[in-house]
Amino acid sequence: VSDGTVTTSLPAFSIRVDAAPVVNTPPAISGSPATSVFAGNFYSFQPRASDADGNALTFSISGRPGWASFNTSTGRLSGTPTQSGSHSNIVISVTDGTNTVSLPAFSIQVMVSSGSFSLSWTAPTTRSDGTPISLAEIDGYRVYYGTTVGNYPNSVDVTDGTAVATTVSNIPAGSYYVVMSTYDMSGRESAQSGAVSKLAR
Repeated sequence: VSDGTVTTSLPAFSIRVDAAPVVNTPPAISGSPATSVFAGNFYSFQPRASDADGNALTFSISGRPGWASFNTSTGRLSGTPTQSGSHSNIVISVTDGTNTVSLPAFSIQVMVSSGSFSLSWTAPTTRSDGTPISLAEIDGYRVYYGTTVGNYPNSVDVTDGTAVATTVSNIPAGSYYVVMSTYDMSGRESAQSGAVSKLAR
């Protein structure tokens, strides 16, 4: 500062500009696992997870049933139980390396089975985009079924691409709604067919 005659100054100083602190956003996880499966049938549940920061995610589980496997990269819980019973307090979690979030604890009831129904179909000749598909390209079929329309928690794989019929057995007697899909040699699965009703007895 100067009064026109004399100039004085503060001692020299520096300003350091620091990067703004990084705030981590916890990941998100969602999904509604089926809570029952029939003994001898395939069970599968995979939660949906995301991270706003784009961090890599890793899944973990506690209370995993002994008959099921768990994928720490995708969070998929799957397997085929062979005996009836109840498995409780199953918790699936995901972490971004800093924060961990979990789905609510759930149970899986493996039910005793006693009935069956038969199903037949015609092999598809085209894919969903209209291009042809040969019988040699079909690896198998997947039958989904449940007791209400639109909810098919149980599934059976028909691992023969030439098959045109199957029997779903070892299930409680009663009425079921059934849809099907086709999967090719590359594992690509078609959309589900329309529902049909079947009576297991």
